[in-house]
Amino acid sequence: SSDLSTVPTAGSGRVVPFRQWWLAAAAAVAVLVATWWWLQPSNAAQAVQLAATEQVLGDTLSDGTVVTLNRQSGLTATFSGRERRVKMRGEAYFDVAHDAEKPFVIEARELEIRVLGTAFNVDNLSDDNTVRVQVTRGKVQLRSGDQEVLLLAGQQATFDRRTGQISAISAFENPTVATWHDRRFNYEDTPLSVVAQQLEQAYGARIVLKNKVLENCRVQSRYKNDESLERILELLCETFS
Repeated sequence: SSDLSTVPTAGSGRVVPFRQWWLAAAAAVAVLVATWWWLQPSNAAQAVQLAATEQVLGDTLSDGTVVTLNRQSGLTATFSGRERRVKMRGEAYFDVAHDAEKPFVIEARELEIRVLGTAFNVDNLSDDNTVRVQVTRGKVQLRSGDQEVLLLAGQQATFDRRTGQISAISAFENPTVATWHDRRFNYEDTPLSVVAQQLEQAYGARIVLKNKVLENCRVQSRYKNDESLERILELLCETFS
């Protein structure tokens, strides 16, 4: 039993009590574990989930990024020490807080969108086969496979899920990006058919133009976000008699 209670040390002839040796080894392991834990990213966090059902949902993420989710949309945000990553479905408007050391990355289906600090809209709600990105401020980088596209403010691009291709960059006019999430409408020579679609999206209503001739009538008006849908429709009816 004495052989089990002592351990000889190499070249010294000294013996160390087994209990003392075990305590020393345990302490060394504890130091290593503590050091490893200390070196891990201190701001690693659990995933945060947001979901909108029948109402538009606005919220602010932990980094200060403001997100507005359209109806039937949702996202999962996971922030680490190196990046801020979001997986989303449906449609969302992002006003991203600037952080040069931690890029903001969005996964929308097979499309990856990478930004530092900017404002833009991602739409996979209107058409399940496409993801449309419209940039209102700053710039974003779109990536799918080996294809990369840089979008600047006032530009848009569409990703086709069936082909895996990102369409050519184009400027957008009368963008829905400025309507559904804050209900600020600014129409300049805009077809009434487009206005009806945007009002439907912003208010969750169904608008039918029984007279198809009205679809091509041009609207030149501004409506503030405190206007009700009923009031806007009344103004449109007065405009076109």
